[in-house]
Amino acid sequence: MRNPSSISNSDARRRLRYARWSRSGLLWTVIAVACIEFVLSRTLPGHYFRHEVDELLHDVRTKTFSAPNVSLGNSVGRQLDRGINRLEPGFLTPLASNGSLETTGQYLLFLRYLDRNPMPENVILWLDNPFAGNLHLIYTENYIQRCFLLWREIALICWWKGSPTFAANMLAYKLLPSYRYRMEIQAEFPVLDTKRVHLDIQNTAFMTTGLFKPESAFVKWWQRRMHGDRSLSHVAFERLLQLCQANQVRVYYIPTPLREADAQARGPRQGRTRQIEMLEDLRARYPVLRFLPEAREYPEDWFPDKAHFAPRLVPRVSREYLDLLKEWMADDAG
Repeated sequence: MRNPSSISNSDARRRLRYARWSRSGLLWTVIAVACIEFVLSRTLPGHYFRHEVDELLHDVRTKTFSAPNVSLGNSVGRQLDRGINRLEPGFLTPLASNGSLETTGQYLLFLRYLDRNPMPENVILWLDNPFAGNLHLIYTENYIQRCFLLWREIALICWWKGSPTFAANMLAYKLLPSYRYRMEIQAEFPVLDTKRVHLDIQNTAFMTTGLFKPESAFVKWWQRRMHGDRSLSHVAFERLLQLCQANQVRVYYIPTPLREADAQARGPRQGRTRQIEMLEDLRARYPVLRFLPEAREYPEDWFPDKAHFAPRLVPRVSREYLDLLKEWMADDAG
């Protein structure tokens, strides 16, 4: 039988520990932060939208779509699939967004679409090069790390990427909505010029490293070990094709239009010889793949910012690509 005095001493020590913890500033700080972040996680995601990727992810999370074709791609593709949707509503679901997503982001966006929608008949992919990109652009944080925050997405991206700091930043965006929406919260206060701060950060990064952030030797080793000589975009493109092949969904890859000067500067075949070889190899393994070997070329003055069509020309160009897709798909169906 235990000594009553030892029981009394044990209870006293337990009460003392409880009293110390109850007065702990650290404990109450953690509890307060957790409560604040929980409330923000329920209110901010549907309230703040920084760019078109935020808007698209909100749409695929809250809406369903019925078009037989799904369109993914960069910002020129965004012009064209919105143009096609205006010309013929219901032909496609326009999900093209931004080239900074790279093919990895396009694949993740398609998976998000499938969470609430059945497999489409066809996928249309508008990119200049579906094999380009290792998620180390200076814009990757804004468009990938703070946007694709389902646990499965964090796990997949971080496993492919192999960067502990990249993973830690994604976890911070996942667990701390005040961090994810810090610019939007600050923008509620007129005295804080958040747009200038955000642009200054990006401009400084561009002046320091160019478009690409440097990667550590460990990250490069990991990616070589995991993917060989394939980029992350290449890996994601194959994953997309595997999924579509398993469900007999055709994938139409269309190189986004170029200015004539840019096409000529790239050399023979628009500098796509190696890309075409890689596409041919993928088509041999995934017969659902269809592709145009070269981009269509247009006059210089059609691109006022050297990348995107003038708004007045979007309906005209969209009509060309709508006709192309209809003929292409009709041939495949016949």
